Amino acid sequence: VDGFGGHSILDDVDPNKPESEKEKLSTMQSIKIEAALSPPSFHPPSFGVTVLGNSHGFDKSGSVSGYVLWINGRGVMIDPPPYSSATLEREGIRPRMIVGIILTHCHADHDAGAFQKVLTGSPVVVITTPTIYKSFIRKYAALSALSPALLRHSHRYKKAIIGEPLRFQGATFHFIYTLHTIPCVGFRVEWRGRSMVFTGDHFNSPVGINKLEETGVLSKGRADDLRN
Repeated sequence: VDGFGGHSILDDVDPNKPESEKEKLSTMQSIKIEAALSPPSFHPPSFGVTVLGNSHGFDKSGSVSGYVLWINGRGVMIDPPPYSSATLEREGIRPRMIVGIILTHCHADHDAGAFQKVLTGSPVVVITTPTIYKSFIRKYAALSALSPALLRHSHRYKKAIIGEPLRFQGATFHFIYTLHTIPCVGFRVEWRGRSMVFTGDHFNSPVGINKLEETGVLSKGRADDLRN
């Protein structure tokens, strides 16, 4: 077999050597090749985060932001970037470790990877609000020419209702709508006394929120919710 650095393992085999030594050398070379190609072993935390990408949709050289939230050793992808399955494989994360996807909104730099994931690999649960979910199905049915029914059949859907706790994998999620150009959610997740917050895309400007309240765009209750 040629191709490993322009070097063939057959070059290392002396035709005059006994067969047993040739087989031993070939086996050693095969082990070295497998070790070089095997992904690292990954041991998920009981509660934590793996970063899949930390850039934005206007960066041609970087991966858009996306994460894996680990709960009880199982992964929930948050806005997985495109080709994130290859990233998981490279890091030694088995596809079956991923049991769900949280979709925060339907801008392409946040939902394109979710579309890829539901069509490939092991089945997952998609978690988002009904408004965002309907937008996701309608958008990718139009882009892919697949029927909405087929897309819905590719995964299970779990509703995230604003103001109601959602239980998944032993953790409790509390979703909110953030302030963005289209419907977008953030959330707080709690597990065994520990917690973390994911803001999602959000206009986090107290001055700007105050102006929107003063001009009547936002109600006082909505503005207070965003400020707090």
